Amino acid sequence: MDKKDTINLRTMASLIHYQNPNLRVKDIQTMLESEMGIISLGLETGQRIKMGKLFIIEPYIKPVQRHYSGTRKEGPAFIMLPERLRFRFKPLKALKKIESEYRPIDN
Repeated sequence: MDKKDTINLRTMASLIHYQNPNLRVKDIQTMLESEMGIISLGLETGQRIKMGKLFIIEPYIKPVQRHYSGTRKEGPAFIMLPERLRFRFKPLKALKKIESEYRPIDN
């Protein structure tokens, strides 16, 4: 896949407008931007995000870890990495179906 294979916000709005011509592209973009804001807020506050039958994104805290610093000349040999927010991605029925039905395109 190349960078040109990416569907961005504007492309999504255009595709939705193509399927629903009575909706304006600008209104669709506003809705999609609002949705992204709500998803970001939910993840920041530790909530799971379920996108229909596509996937679930679940935030979790990775605990403090002891990490080898790689230098023994100055300072301690180990440093403590702080806890971090990470995300788990769980594909649901629709994505699993896409994965199972994938066939490579011959060029």
